[in-house]
Amino acid sequence: MDNLNIIKKAKEYFLDEKYQEAIFFYSQALFDKPDEKLFKLLIRLCDVGLEDSQTAQRMFDYFTALSYESDKDEAIQMTEELIDARDGETKNISKLLKDFSKTSVEKLEAISYEEFLQLVEDRGSFKIAFEDIMYSTKISLENKKQFYEFLEKLIKHNFHNLAYEYLDSHYNFFKYDKEVQKLYNMLNKKTHETAKSR
Repeated sequence: MDNLNIIKKAKEYFLDEKYQEAIFFYSQALFDKPDEKLFKLLIRLCDVGLEDSQTAQRMFDYFTALSYESDKDEAIQMTEELIDARDGETKNISKLLKDFSKTSVEKLEAISYEEFLQLVEDRGSFKIAFEDIMYSTKISLENKKQFYEFLEKLIKHNFHNLAYEYLDSHYNFFKYDKEVQKLYNMLNKKTHETAKSR
């Protein structure tokens, strides 16, 4: 198995919360590139996952978000510091992640997904609520569950072009995720059905 497939397999296991298997494959990748800091970080995240899966997944989301805003080495260093801090005080981890999410929302001039859901409830319709903000406000999706749920709603309400934009912009981070493949399949099917009905 080549290194690319090894990394792909490791990430699939990590996202499925199968951390022992993920460690096995990341260790193989590290053996091939012993100085690669990213593989060392991912193995540490797997170790966290063996004790606390939810925290490991949130840390991975944190690292992914940091990678958008920083270079890879800086994102790795900040995530390493977060893991180091976890060994000292679990409460500080939750606060740091919460503060990071809040800061990201403010920096992007966005509303949180929970705030958007409240807007949907107030307006009585996902379509109306989304059309109200789509040109002026960004929605901050803070975890994979929110990402999947929001994309499903976009597809269901025929915002096909925007759904493709969201999926394509996150493709490098989630391309091996089975749920993302399902979303692509759902979107392709809906787009085809819409084209046929015209």
